[in-house]
Amino acid sequence: DQSGNTMVSPDYVFQTAKLITIQPSPAQGQDTWVSSSGTTLNYGAATDILTGNNSAASEARRGLLEFDLSAIPVGSIVNTATLSLYQHAQQDASTPQLGIYNVTQAWTQGSGTGTATGDGATWTTYDGVHNWSIAGGDYDSPAQATATAPNSTGAWVDFTITGLTQNWISGAIANEGMFVKKTTESSADNDYKSFYSSEYSIDSTLRPKLVVEYIPAPGSMTLTINETYNRDASPGGGSVGFGNVSPGTNYDVGEGGLPDYAVKLTVKANTMWGIKVAASDDLVQINPLNVISVDNLKWKLDGQDPAPFAKMVTSPSESIITSGQSANDSYQIFFNYRPAVPTSAVPGAYVSPYICEGKR
Repeated sequence: DQSGNTMVSPDYVFQTAKLITIQPSPAQGQDTWVSSSGTTLNYGAATDILTGNNSAASEARRGLLEFDLSAIPVGSIVNTATLSLYQHAQQDASTPQLGIYNVTQAWTQGSGTGTATGDGATWTTYDGVHNWSIAGGDYDSPAQATATAPNSTGAWVDFTITGLTQNWISGAIANEGMFVKKTTESSADNDYKSFYSSEYSIDSTLRPKLVVEYIPAPGSMTLTINETYNRDASPGGGSVGFGNVSPGTNYDVGEGGLPDYAVKLTVKANTMWGIKVAASDDLVQINPLNVISVDNLKWKLDGQDPAPFAKMVTSPSESIITSGQSANDSYQIFFNYRPAVPTSAVPGAYVSPYICEGKR
């Protein structure tokens, strides 16, 4: 209406659950691992992610991964989220429990292959230069999820991280990625496992992946009446004035001269959308009060020459303007009006006080 309010169709169906698999390439991936015995070494370009213990060096090894979740709209509801790592090698046949720990400090992957490159995460630094607050990395405890590493050199290990992913999507916590490490580390153990990283190029299907089923945030749409013009091309201020009219005559606003259009609307939507219009009142002359039925008001989209004007319908009937439009930050619609003044009308200056109801 003239205040910019939008009617939302009661039969509008919001989006159903969607499934997305995030399995980054070497250029897109963000993963590495850190070693307590090689505190300055970076493994950002390595094809493996190692986690567990190496007794020969009294060493703990921890994997570090982060996934880009920007493809999932903020406000979405996460039904399930599963991190999968492909275990292709192992130090021994033991089956340690591994945990997922939320990282609390931003970090960089780096370009090392077990070298001190100074440009990525190590045991002591999060970027090759600046120290973690605690050696070995900054993360929340307890583990967000756990899984048992198998006695295998060819198996997926899955972690259910639905709650953690939901918190990242909602913004409850920053997405700085996760550590993958043993829930109980011991320098006496010799049980580390090797997983392929996003740098692995022989078989891209074996890289780390995050599979998320989510329900997108409910779609929103804003319809704004930006401008209206009277028949004399003066601003209408939210309505369209037709000026003095005579019975049995048609008057065009925005057709074949000034003004360029009668009404300008702008739609902003973050989901698929469409527009339906309907008049909600008659044309009126205020003083003295006279009415011309809205049945005599016709409309068309500006620039549709030589398309004919269409009859304006009254709620609850509707006319479809456009449908199936994609999300858009600024979609503009222009209308022209034509009141066909009936021969029985009382001469005078009439106004259309309501422009339309936009329906999604």
